[in-house]
Amino acid sequence: MPSPPTAPVIIIGAGIAGLALAQGLLKLNSHLPIPNRIPFHIYERSSTFSVRSQGYRLRINDAGTLALKSIFSPSHFHVLKECSPIYTARKGMHPAILDAVTRMETQLPGSASTQRKSEDNEFEPMSADREVLRKVLLKGLENRITYSKDFSHYEILNADSDQGRRRGGVKVKVHFTDGSQVLGSLLVGADGVKSRVRKQLLPGPEHAYIDTEQRYFYGKTPLTAHLLDKLHPHICKEIALVQDRSERYPLSLVVEPIRFKDGKYREEFELPGDYVYWVLGARKEFFETSGSRLSDSELLSLSGEDAMNETRKLTSTWHPGFRVLFELQDPERVAGLRIVSAKPQLPKWEAEGKGRVTLIGDSVHAMAPTAAVGAVTALRSAAGLARCLGEGFTEGMLEEGRLETWEEEMRGFAGEAVERSWFGGKLIFGMKGWEEL
Repeated sequence: MPSPPTAPVIIIGAGIAGLALAQGLLKLNSHLPIPNRIPFHIYERSSTFSVRSQGYRLRINDAGTLALKSIFSPSHFHVLKECSPIYTARKGMHPAILDAVTRMETQLPGSASTQRKSEDNEFEPMSADREVLRKVLLKGLENRITYSKDFSHYEILNADSDQGRRRGGVKVKVHFTDGSQVLGSLLVGADGVKSRVRKQLLPGPEHAYIDTEQRYFYGKTPLTAHLLDKLHPHICKEIALVQDRSERYPLSLVVEPIRFKDGKYREEFELPGDYVYWVLGARKEFFETSGSRLSDSELLSLSGEDAMNETRKLTSTWHPGFRVLFELQDPERVAGLRIVSAKPQLPKWEAEGKGRVTLIGDSVHAMAPTAAVGAVTALRSAAGLARCLGEGFTEGMLEEGRLETWEEEMRGFAGEAVERSWFGGKLIFGMKGWEEL
């Protein structure tokens, strides 16, 4: 009698982590005979492969590069490299720190010197445009995503249930808000900071993400000749941190020019025009006590045009070489966001979900962008889970304890990344420690 068909791995969310996991499984399956392949499918809440207000530029270091190499074929990785912006940071150097009013190079309070040495890297670091990275990750997965599928809840199935016996490896039933349902061998929550999978797997207020009380405006300014003529010369060339410490709490600007390579992929992947990426942020108390006197609810509900005007008001005393960024910004590409984070000690799941439900990306290790390791950590967790499934799946079943071992490994490196983000937030934006919130 033939073995029952293997139930699929169900991935909720088509963000960076979910797509990276799917790419890892796609590559794995390409090297396996058909009977041994791991079926999978992505379910995405949005009706299309939409743009998201989560910032624009991502930084990818050694660990991220290794993760991408593990999930991509060499040719696919080459496509990503060709679609990535030209890296601007000078090798071995941290970004310059510039005074917002005087425009002169300075240093962070408490730092020992203005020397800008950084860690060595085995691979050349990369910048990535978030939506371009998602487009490259989508390539080859177009028929493995179903859109307009809003996750409602999951149900753990007993191995002896009728459905479990009829379908090989069935362990979980996933319900969607439209009333439909699917059966799977494993449910992977990759549905971001507001993850519903996380809320069911880790119920209770003690597992809710922490509001860091950081509020950031993310934006883009088209990189035109007119802008370059007026922009601070350092920002024309490379990433920088600009700070205004004239108030009780610092107002900080992280800014980087994003230039894409000319080539055949610019049209194929609809690469955007060159732009300057920026994020302007501070503690929420800054906005409540500064000249704008914005309440938190008012700040977070600003329209694009109102957010644009607010950034101009906040930087009205800055040097013209910085102010021009906000004067010429794209009003359709600015948004104010609340920044939430996990605690460095990532939680373990309840017994019911062990081996049947897991989490990757922002659904488990959301963090402030202040250490520039959020995307790298998402890629690492996705690639690591793909490797775990590849090594542990036999005859449609995942070996006992294999998933828990990977989860413990993930909690280790992801917890370290979260801790780094808290440290970076305190240094750059005056962010409170998680113990204070």
